[in-house]
Amino acid sequence: MSKEEVKIVIVGLDNAGKTTVLYKLLLNEVVVTTPTIGSNVEEITYKNIKFLMW
Repeated sequence: MSKEEVKIVIVGLDNAGKTTVLYKLLLNEVVVTTPTIGSNVEEITYKNIKFLMW
């Protein structure tokens, strides 16, 4: 059975917490981050749904 794939783009102002939210969802913990240059892409699978998050 193939997984459903959902693509999510997280946007916001500088220093708004986008990376923090992404890694909280991925790791279930708040991590110390530095300002992101470029973009982060992560894949999270939940209940047979694959979320691709930018």
